[in-house]
Amino acid sequence: MKHLKKIMALVLAMVMVLSMSSMITFAQDGEPGTGDSGQGQQQEQPAAKDYDYPLTVTGLTKGDTVKFYQVIEWVGEAAGNVSGWKATSAFAEYLTEAKLREILVGNPNETPPVAATGITSEVAGKIAKLATSGGVDGTLNEAGTTATLENAESGMWMALVTPKDADTIYNPVFVSADYNKEEGGTVAVTDTYGPNGVAKKSTVTVSKSAKDKKTVDKDDEHTVAVGDVIDFTVTTTIPAYGDVYESPKFDVTDTLSGLQLVGGTIEVKAGEDTLELGEDKDYTVSPASYDKGTTYTISFTSDYLKDLATATEVTITYDATVTINAEDAINQTDNEVTITYSHDPSHQNDYDVKKDTTQHYTFTIDASGLGEGANETTQGKKTSELVKVGVDAAGNPITSKTETSEVYDTQRETWTSPLYGAIFGLFTDAKAETPLKDKDNKDVTATTGTDGRMTFA
Repeated sequence: MKHLKKIMALVLAMVMVLSMSSMITFAQDGEPGTGDSGQGQQQEQPAAKDYDYPLTVTGLTKGDTVKFYQVIEWVGEAAGNVSGWKATSAFAEYLTEAKLREILVGNPNETPPVAATGITSEVAGKIAKLATSGGVDGTLNEAGTTATLENAESGMWMALVTPKDADTIYNPVFVSADYNKEEGGTVAVTDTYGPNGVAKKSTVTVSKSAKDKKTVDKDDEHTVAVGDVIDFTVTTTIPAYGDVYESPKFDVTDTLSGLQLVGGTIEVKAGEDTLELGEDKDYTVSPASYDKGTTYTISFTSDYLKDLATATEVTITYDATVTINAEDAINQTDNEVTITYSHDPSHQNDYDVKKDTTQHYTFTIDASGLGEGANETTQGKKTSELVKVGVDAAGNPITSKTETSEVYDTQRETWTSPLYGAIFGLFTDAKAETPLKDKDNKDVTATTGTDGRMTFA
């Protein structure tokens, strides 16, 4: 047994440093818990004791909270444990003696020896799912960046972080109390863990932008007509899921208003790499008729998500055509993108939602039907309006109105004759040198009717 414990101590020292940024120290000959004083006399093994040093989790964001769960405890050498260590009752269903040996010791007697696996992202996820109740609240420092558990019992502890901001995803972190009480256990959520280097902390982002394909307008400034094509870009950051989640979910749903998706234009990239479409590839698109509709959902496959050891930025680009309903009325249009994603390793079937929108507006220069009931005879003039609805830099709706007048002839008791057949044009520059073009590349114009009024949409 002493020989086995020496091997365990050496292997575990390496495994825990790699996988938990902290280490359970299995006692060696001549140290407490070995039953050997170093002089060949058997000593009674001590019972579990409080730990003199605190366990700490660093790298938090102010407002986060932390719960500690003891996963492995000291029980003394007996049947059904790994040299004095055993899973606590809440985690014993998964962390059997055989599983603990696989994680912590491996099989040094095999040829070649089988190395310990350590706490992989898969193991971390399975342990986290069992943390359904209990736990001890960590004490946060004034800055809210470090959580501490004082006087922890000897063994391995898991810390689950609940973020203040749902945009932040925390994978489980593990920190250990040394039985020999020689040093404190500390783990940073900014580190990676496990042999596959899965990140412990990630931030989810999503943004949507648009650009008119026929002009050099800025991304947030557009003047387009029915039939024009707009180039949309959705950018999102997928967190480092690794194997923590058995079936991680990350869906992007894009809803278009006043627009028609151009079939065959959706492209998904991670950095410079183009991702592959397919159930057994990187992502799928639904519904089946998405290339003929105004809404689609991209679902990243579980295999793709479980392969992400670091937060990964993904871009989705596509083209959409401005449809006829965009000019039906003066309106502000929100084209919204929504992501639905796994965010809690202990409740893996719960999902969070994050959204972003691009605001577009149609406006009508419309003199017909406006200004009615404006006390024409008493005021001596008739009011018509130029109405344009848009959004300001903060995305808030704005409306501007310009009043014009028609002279009322009091002697003839009639309005002056309206100008019929006058042609007006729209221009994209202040000097009116560059006319706006329609989908057929013709100048956009409007002609006054018999009432002297015209409408641009």
